[in-house]
Amino acid sequence: MKKLTLTITILLALMAVKVQAQICTSSEIPNSLRYMPGPPELYDMRFGIDVKAYFNGKTFRNTTPRGEQIQTDAGYGVTTLAATFSDQMGFEINQTNSPKLWSFIDDIATTGGYLCNIPKYYYVRTRPCVRFNEDPYSSETMREMKLSYSYPSPHAASAWCVGLTMAALNPAKQDTLLSRAYQYCQSRVYGGMHWQSDVDDARRMSAACLARMLAAPGFFNRFELSRNEITANTTPDSTETPGEAPRRVDGDDYFAPANMPDMLRLLPVPQDGPSPERAYDLDRHMWGKAQRETERGTIARFNTSNDNAVIISDMESLIHQNINPDVMPSTYQMLETALNAAENGCVTAQQHYMRKHPFEVFNEDPYTFVNKDEIAATGSYPSVNAAKGWLAALTMVAVAPEQRDSIMLEGYKLGDNNIIAGINWQSDVDAGRLVAEAVLARLISNPDFVALLQQAQLEYIGLQDDTTTDE
Repeated sequence: MKKLTLTITILLALMAVKVQAQICTSSEIPNSLRYMPGPPELYDMRFGIDVKAYFNGKTFRNTTPRGEQIQTDAGYGVTTLAATFSDQMGFEINQTNSPKLWSFIDDIATTGGYLCNIPKYYYVRTRPCVRFNEDPYSSETMREMKLSYSYPSPHAASAWCVGLTMAALNPAKQDTLLSRAYQYCQSRVYGGMHWQSDVDDARRMSAACLARMLAAPGFFNRFELSRNEITANTTPDSTETPGEAPRRVDGDDYFAPANMPDMLRLLPVPQDGPSPERAYDLDRHMWGKAQRETERGTIARFNTSNDNAVIISDMESLIHQNINPDVMPSTYQMLETALNAAENGCVTAQQHYMRKHPFEVFNEDPYTFVNKDEIAATGSYPSVNAAKGWLAALTMVAVAPEQRDSIMLEGYKLGDNNIIAGINWQSDVDAGRLVAEAVLARLISNPDFVALLQQAQLEYIGLQDDTTTDE
């Protein structure tokens, strides 16, 4: 244990050094050890999902074109990611015709990959191909797999960071870009290089990492330069993508439900029949019920409302400032916009599945002060409260980056509150967080929202300066 602690300390010291290709140093990125529970143990119900995904993934190998994609997605870094998204963007991303975009992708991918170093060496998780003693379905060797660790996946973290950014840069093609990023992440599971939980958690970590990058000096300047290159390289016949739903990319209805990312293309189908996913949902439901008579349960009971004011109040307590139209008007408006967008992002999938809430399935009263008939009128999947909580955390990390770990922890807890209350299943909450990440891309694609975010950053800095002056 002492040796492991020493290793982590050395790594932290090394990673605090600014790397040229990083937008944020590793010490500036939210530390997942402080806000996420980590990978499942072998006896956890969630590990059953990992095992199922491993064997399911093997069915895609030696197929066309998905099997071939698994192997091409095994590449790492800007060259692979630029090629990955070129088809969706409608032009070849390279150092000649889009040097700003190429460099931007490189730095985002590098920063996203670096977030994995601390948890990798903390958990030292064995990869699935090693556990089952089967060669990985990629150019990577078994020796490489044995000498490296599985949780979380740097490939998935880098790709999801870049995919969210690409969707923000080109909102007309957001569904196709997000879907391709998601496929890239899943390729790591299908090839046996990573467990499903390695990939799922890497996406959440990378969204938090991207949120922190939004506070980095020059990020949005590079964002606009990259967008200009995309416009310059886009031809009339490349503006439409087969299968892409029409989306408004300007106007007052920019964040309307019909213009949100199509979550039916991203979210896995909820499993209500016998399955590892269902077993995990039931296990987590029982965990939640056990929390109700504790202090954690009391907090959850009061924080299960989808009311924006409840979530904004939570954010206030973390930054020690009043977020209201008088004190922080831009921050307040930014959060209101983000929270409403998160709810709109859930609408299509909720109405499509109309999944029953846990308290309905078990004919119980939910552990909340919210009227249960009001809750039952909407579907359980995905969880609106989890989407709102996660997106509130992501946007506030960009405003108050020095509070990043506590903000992300609170955003995570806001989703878990609904499990404790019996309002949502664990899979509903996981899906809500994925909605929040896709909606984040939609938010930062809008110049008006970016202007609000930047004003919120200035508001927060100004209030910190006032506090310092007073002292």
